[in-house]
Amino acid sequence: MQQSKIRFTWGERDGSGEPLIIPLPEYLDTWVKAKTFNDATLSVNEFQKVAIASIT
Repeated sequence: MQQSKIRFTWGERDGSGEPLIIPLPEYLDTWVKAKTFNDATLSVNEFQKVAIASIT
């Protein structure tokens, strides 16, 4: 991704409440799990069985 120096406010940092103000490339690298989106499948008018892990 092209490096941008424009900083955006994304919300607040957990724990401190300080504003999270960083450029888009840094936000995507740090907070967005691109692999999750890259491995996505698209289905239209179809049901898909999805395995959901339970937390015990």
